[in-house]
Amino acid sequence: MLRALALAGAAFCLIGPLALPAGAANAQSPDGKLVAQSNGKAIGILDSKSNRELRRILAHVAEVSALAFSPDGKALASGDDSGTVCNIDVATGKLVWKLRGGAKVGSFRFSNDGAKLTVTLQDNTTLQLDSRTGKKLAP
Repeated sequence: MLRALALAGAAFCLIGPLALPAGAANAQSPDGKLVAQSNGKAIGILDSKSNRELRRILAHVAEVSALAFSPDGKALASGDDSGTVCNIDVATGKLVWKLRGGAKVGSFRFSNDGAKLTVTLQDNTTLQLDSRTGKKLAP
């Protein structure tokens, strides 16, 4: 059940046992064991059962607007309001690559094999990237 809660002027959405700030980006790993959630410019990787934060990732200089796990759950794509896209190694929390863009990142989609990452920006521009290197692919 999805509910909204106001607390000290901040709105939160309740998704299962997690309370997320309204407008926060979030994603669940394919195996359901991890949840990635944004908090401003930071990303938290949490254990989905205990809600314990396992690591905090600081890869962005603007508000994080989109998150997605790769199909194997080993990589996390993150995007922000400035158009920056990052690929993060979930096991270590380390940045694999960063691509600076222009328009706010709206969403991600990995190919079934995880090799390609489609990035949709809020100006309706679509980028096709090699998910391992961040290099743009021909359309």
